[in-house]
Amino acid sequence: MSTGKHISAHSAYRKGLWNVRVWPILINILIASTLVYAIVAGVFPIEIALIVQAAVLLLSFIVALRQRNKWRMWMVNHSENPKTSLELARASFLRNEGLDRIAFWGKNKRLEFQETFDARMQELRAEHLEAAASKYEKFPTINVYHKFSGLVWMFLFELLVVGGVVYLFLHQEDNTIKIILSVLMALSLGGIWYTLKTIWKRNTTVLEISKHGIRIQHTYYGWLELEHIDVVRGDTLEFQKNGGRLQTLTFKNLSLSADYLDELILFYRSKSSETV
Repeated sequence: MSTGKHISAHSAYRKGLWNVRVWPILINILIASTLVYAIVAGVFPIEIALIVQAAVLLLSFIVALRQRNKWRMWMVNHSENPKTSLELARASFLRNEGLDRIAFWGKNKRLEFQETFDARMQELRAEHLEAAASKYEKFPTINVYHKFSGLVWMFLFELLVVGGVVYLFLHQEDNTIKIILSVLMALSLGGIWYTLKTIWKRNTTVLEISKHGIRIQHTYYGWLELEHIDVVRGDTLEFQKNGGRLQTLTFKNLSLSADYLDELILFYRSKSSETV
């Protein structure tokens, strides 16, 4: 069962990044700088300084190893989504899985972590299904598309710029300034054209999800066709057809957040299994 206050998956990941990687590096840099200063000032001979630095490196390495497992146990109880936190960590400071073999983590601790992780994910799955039922039950199909809010504001800003340049051009008698304003007007119109072109390109459905399957960009997959589909690291959709290769789609600025997308896929896949 979860305990303590829950924080975002990315905040939990950043805490681990600082404890496992950033702080040990900063401490080693600080001590190395101090030792260099001490050598230059004649306080320490270089041999003693090298021994001290080697001892600090070894100690910080041991502490970092212990922090790997300490963070895992803390994270699984405090992250809103332990799965996302763990995926981010495995792509960063937990990338070297070989270190886990020497990380002073006994069998009982590993089993405790796995049981707690599984229990938390079971909790989240139940919560997501319950929340999704109230949000998506009445929608036979959900379309996920690119958000346009940033581009729309850019377009409006560019229109204001063009309007201001045109006003100055019409009320300006100096020919040199008129030439400069004409160049600015041409550049502004070019910017408007590029923004409109980008909006048009983004005016497509990225994902279409229903209880029967999912359309990813232009390809449709029934749920039973997919051996694996999951949202990982909070920004990537992984999917694999039965017997096919693993494919990925990285998404940003979509109309649905990664957590909602994960929730939505879980909900419709469960609906699909109910009808089989």
